[in-house]
Amino acid sequence: MHKKTVKNLGRIRSCYISSPAGTDLTYLRSALMQRGIQVVVPDDLYPGSIWSEWISRKIADVDLVIGVLTSERRSQWVLFELGQAAALGRQIVLIAPPKLATVPSHLKSFLVIRAGPKNRNAIDFALDQILASPERPVSPPIISAPTRAAVGLDANSIQANLRAAMDANDFRSVERVVVQALRDSGVDIVSEASNPDLGADIAIWSDALQPFVGNPLLIEVKSRFRGTDELRRAANQLFNAVSSRGGNWGLLLYGQGPQDLGTDPKGLPPTILIYSIVDLIDQLRTRSFAEVIRDLRNRRVHGVER
Repeated sequence: MHKKTVKNLGRIRSCYISSPAGTDLTYLRSALMQRGIQVVVPDDLYPGSIWSEWISRKIADVDLVIGVLTSERRSQWVLFELGQAAALGRQIVLIAPPKLATVPSHLKSFLVIRAGPKNRNAIDFALDQILASPERPVSPPIISAPTRAAVGLDANSIQANLRAAMDANDFRSVERVVVQALRDSGVDIVSEASNPDLGADIAIWSDALQPFVGNPLLIEVKSRFRGTDELRRAANQLFNAVSSRGGNWGLLLYGQGPQDLGTDPKGLPPTILIYSIVDLIDQLRTRSFAEVIRDLRNRRVHGVER
């Protein structure tokens, strides 16, 4: 159960919720108000108001727009309102249930939370990460070959820190090395878990990751694996954490393990990626984190990197 609410630092003060008629928004509204966020919904339309003008005015005034997609109902008004929000440069988050096979292609550039509006764990987790994040760009970046090294020569000192942490059997320091590498590589949001119930050590939110693995990407860090059985247990635990919080993919990073561990051992949940911390840092010398994750995901799904 979610036990800790992230303090709202004031960047997000109001939220417009767009959803099909009849959608139960009780918990979503409550979660927003608990975080000091004023909730605006079309139900608040004043008598005599012109619908389209009222929507445009309200969306222009809010800091966040949440669009709720459901498997049972489709609403062209939701799509219209999200289009208005995008045109006005509002921050947009979609809530879409796992049973919804596809998200409309023109909405895939937004952050998508794969959960229903009554999924408390997913809603709480998503809102807390949004509140803890810096202001996001309106348009997602396009991944291309980096014009300069992502981490470059700093990788040498990061790897030295990793070796020292491994030699001292200091798990917390191993995790801090990973966080340092991710932040130095330019990942948008790196949030270390403060809640022991999270089921993962780090949460990543990045527009660049959205086309490949969605958001959030949960990361579990392990100093070492003694064998594949231990790896599978950790992978299954991470998979459960990802599923309960409306995510799509998880990344399991390890410091040391059997030489035959590889990147795709048998018996792993289909949406859990595995990678060596040493290899990740080495890749980040010249590549972005999103490029590394894209290739790991493609190898997992298709058996190829591109």
